[in-house]
Amino acid sequence: MEIRKIKTDEIDKLKYLFEHKDFDKYKNDVLNDLKSNIRDIYILIENEKLIGELTVYYKTSKQYETIDNIRVYLSAYRISKEYRNKGLGQKLLQYTITDLENKGYTEFTIGAENNNANARYIYQKFGFNKVIDRCIDNYDGNKYEYDLLLKSYNNKGDNYV
Repeated sequence: MEIRKIKTDEIDKLKYLFEHKDFDKYKNDVLNDLKSNIRDIYILIENEKLIGELTVYYKTSKQYETIDNIRVYLSAYRISKEYRNKGLGQKLLQYTITDLENKGYTEFTIGAENNNANARYIYQKFGFNKVIDRCIDNYDGNKYEYDLLLKSYNNKGDNYV
């Protein structure tokens, strides 16, 4: 098993983890964001097959998700169905958080849908214990309601107010 950042020539492999209505637009957005240092994508590979992804946004348009050089937003956290419930997603999450901590980040946000108890359990286990916003998003024509959860090492608790 290998965990690392995605290379630009591997972006097409992401379409096997999640269906996008317009993958070409998604791919262009990802490539532009990678070049602009707006996001990174950490991937989980087993036997040369991409089986998981976790996107890290350094800048977003939403108020509480990111703070320059302090807070990042974790998104698009996916593991292929046949590899779920084996602890691999937690390894991907831990690797990503550790790598970001080593770069100086002390706060992390992640969205958790209210009806996804498994994800919420894992996020709580990793210290995402504070709800800092309730969000509604539309993606590919679908409406998503979720809580924005915060994990913070600085314990100030006031960076989101």
